[in-house]
Parts: sequence; structure tokens; C-alpha cells
Amino acid sequence: SNCVVRNCQGDGWDRMGGGIYMAKPNAGIVALVTHCLITNCQVEAVANGARDDRGTGAGLAAAGGSVRNSLVACNRMLFSSTSAARGSAVYLKGPVMCENCTVVSNESAYLAGIYAKMPADNEEQLFPTIRNCIVSANVSAYGDDSERVYSGLANLIDHSIADVAVSGFKVEDPALTFRNPARGDWRLRDGSAAIDYGTYAAWMEKSTDLRGHARVSGRRPDAGCYESAGGGFMLIVR
Repeated sequence: SNCVVRNCQGDGWDRMGGGIYMAKPNAGIVALVTHCLITNCQVEAVANGARDDRGTGAGLAAAGGSVRNSLVACNRMLFSSTSAARGSAVYLKGPVMCENCTVVSNESAYLAGIYAKMPADNEEQLFPTIRNCIVSANVSAYGDDSERVYSGLANLIDHSIADVAVSGFKVEDPALTFRNPARGDWRLRDGSAAIDYGTYAAWMEKSTDLRGHARVSGRRPDAGCYESAGGGFMLIVR
């Protein structure tokens, strides 16, 4: 918790999690990533001396646990073949909870936002939950608009915001959601649809947002990693 994960790279055959990799629960231990800034990380998977263009989770890859109150921004999936490169900023597989995260300004050939991986037929049929998140202003070089936001099969997409129409997400232009996207200020703009749009969970009672302000400052929690009542400023330099 309370980490800055910056300028990391994921290589090798596993090719997952350029910034953070969260493993499956083991011996009752379940991973929790919270209050983290994950930025300027990348995946460039290498197989037999050449890029394996299926790399994914440039910012974060999770096979279990929860990620909360975190900003995943300006991460990149490197690719050389447009037909094979899939990528994503956030890769989720299994019963992962992704709550109150802001996933913005990431780049990939196709899946630039969140990818919820469908389990294989011989695996336990458990799926991620995406709740109170904002997925916006990502760049998909060759994919359609929806691939800037989300692809795959989640158990639930709940009270989340995106910049294009994708099933389960409420649509809002980034210029209306954030104070100053061009400068990397991802705090909520006054009047944003994300304010009081989230749904409450028990862990929020004594929790804070990414800047240390109360997680619930209005009638309901805001979507994303910042509460609108919180001050401060975060600048991401690419």
C-alpha cells in the first residue's frame, strides 16, 4: 500500500504485470494493492529472442485479491505485430476485486484499458468484479472504441465511468470528468458524473482516497481513486 510504482518493465515468457503482479491466493493469504500510483510501466514480452506480442497488464496483472484506491496511468504495451498484440493496462483473471481505481492515459495496440480474462474450461469459473472505477482517455492504436475501455468477461461491472459507450459503464467525456487531463490532473471536476456515483462497501468506513481524504465525503462514494472533496494535486510526467 501507499506505493509509487514507476518506470518498470515486464519481460519474459510470463509477460504479465509490468508494474505489479498479484498472484492467486495461497495458504489463505490474499493480495491487496491499495493507494498506489502505477505509471510509466510497460510490458515487452520476449520469447526466443523476439517479442512475444501477447504481453498484457502493462500496469497491473492480478490473478487474485483486490486492488483499490489506485491510479493506473501512462503505462504502455509495446508491440511489433498489430495482428498479435493485445495488451491492456490492467489484466484481471479469477475472483479479483478492482474497486475505486482510475485507469487513464494508457496505450496499447488493442486492449488499452481493463481486460477481464475468461477462465479456461478446465479452470474454476470465477470472474473479476469492477466497481466504482473510471476507465477513460486511453489510447488503442488499432482497436475499436470499446477496446480503449474494457474487454472480456467480468462477474460484475458496477457504478463505473468510461469515455465511450461500453456495457456496464456510464459514459462521460474526460474533459467533464477530470480537472485537467492534459496536465495529468485526474482529480474530479466539479459537476462530474463520477461524484457520488459509487456504491458503498464496508471497507470504506475508515478508508481514504489516494490523497488521504475520507473515502466517502458526500452522500455516496465517488467513482475513481479521488474523492471530489479532496485537495492536492498529482502531476504525471511522461
